[in-house]
Amino acid sequence: MTRAEEIENGERARQLLEDPVLQHVLSAIETQYIENWRKTPPEDAQGREMLYRAITCLDHVRTHLNVMAQSGRLTLAHMERLKGRKE
Repeated sequence: MTRAEEIENGERARQLLEDPVLQHVLSAIETQYIENWRKTPPEDAQGREMLYRAITCLDHVRTHLNVMAQSGRLTLAHMERLKGRKE
């Protein structure tokens, strides 16, 4: 991936993280998973494990978007420093 692509992807990830619709969807899904997890009968360990993994996946999506956004910001800052040295 080029630096320009990394910056562009980082900006898009930031926009997604700040998108109220996406945040609402992710929160609603997580809430539903947690409610379903709480309602599982004691003998349904497999069901709880599946819901736990689903909740963890949502966390991974959020984390990955944050990492992409941060990486894009750092790359942009680095490029701006390099540009400043050349001038």
